[in-house]
Amino acid sequence: MHGVQGSKAPSAAPGTGVCPPVPAPAAAVLHDFRDRLWAQAAQDPTAFVFSFPDTVAAFARENRAILAEEARVRFLGLPKLEVPALDTLADDPRANGEVADRIRQLIADRAPDRDSPPPTQLIRLATDLTDRFQLARAFALGWNAVPSGGALVREQLIDLYAPAQVVRLNDDPLHPVLALPKRDDLFVIWFVRKDEGGDLPGRIRWVRRKTPEEPPRVPRDADDVARAISLDMQSVAVPDTVRDQDLGRYLEAQNQAIRERWIPPHRDLLRQQGACAFRRLPLQPLPDLAAWQDASDQWTPAPTLPRQVWNAETVFEIVRTLVAIRERSATEALTMKQLFDGVAPPMITRANSDPDHPVLALVENGTALIVTLRISDENGYRLESVRYARRGPVRRF
Repeated sequence: MHGVQGSKAPSAAPGTGVCPPVPAPAAAVLHDFRDRLWAQAAQDPTAFVFSFPDTVAAFARENRAILAEEARVRFLGLPKLEVPALDTLADDPRANGEVADRIRQLIADRAPDRDSPPPTQLIRLATDLTDRFQLARAFALGWNAVPSGGALVREQLIDLYAPAQVVRLNDDPLHPVLALPKRDDLFVIWFVRKDEGGDLPGRIRWVRRKTPEEPPRVPRDADDVARAISLDMQSVAVPDTVRDQDLGRYLEAQNQAIRERWIPPHRDLLRQQGACAFRRLPLQPLPDLAAWQDASDQWTPAPTLPRQVWNAETVFEIVRTLVAIRERSATEALTMKQLFDGVAPPMITRANSDPDHPVLALVENGTALIVTLRISDENGYRLESVRYARRGPVRRF
């Protein structure tokens, strides 16, 4: 089984410190649309929720050309995986029963029951092909946002702690084939172009590898380190003595031990990639918050941040999620975050140019979140301070 090959947009050029730019042709259009969504949600929250799918569909029609170019750039920027002919690989034994039924419903664009919308109605809302892949896979496997009982819960928890990277299997943006490679299996989706809905699942296979993929002996870059951690996590055996309610804690401890084994020898690769990711964020001065309501004292951050995180935006996203949950109910915050981010990602900016002491910000919806971090040679980014301010009441919907 061959490894991942091809372009890796997030990485720096090895040993050079040079950060090649990542094209984003639709960034400005998506940012403006996100502002429009916030404004509509504030005017009539109830109407906004019901009209959201139609609003997104109209936006996709009006901006079809530039969104197609954005999809093409992102698709070709994914790593490419060279695999043997998929027809020679057997279906994974788990790809039967309920999973097979869900796959058939997904491809046929049929609701699982009379009271549910077709799964592709949700998939159509995502403007990024990788997000569409993950939504389709989650539906096919019957996964919810929060792990609960079920035969696949171990797989889902491992995906949370050490996610595998979505890759492309071909070079044709008009007929994209995406896969999620795991140690023992591949989940593959052939997408087909629908004029109204964009790229939607046309064929799905969950296949078993002939031989397990092993971690790279000598990682070439930060992506290789992440893949090594993910592959090692997938090989973790859960003893029979571990109870279901303790499974999460057991796998979290295993994940931390694996990260401690892989990350320290390759900190320079991770630090270089993190610095590049930070410098790619738009540089923008912080707003004058003198007239805003400072809500920082209402939200004293005490998150348990994972160790060995070398990407400042990852830490920022953890804090942003915690703030959203504090401002709203957890269900409302996470649902709106998924809807808004899937359609039009937030424009996170940087206020300085120091990747060792970065200041990141997100100003939208009448709020400003400013997070200051400091890097540690031993443990990656740590939270130094959080400032959260509001220009007015939070827009609830």
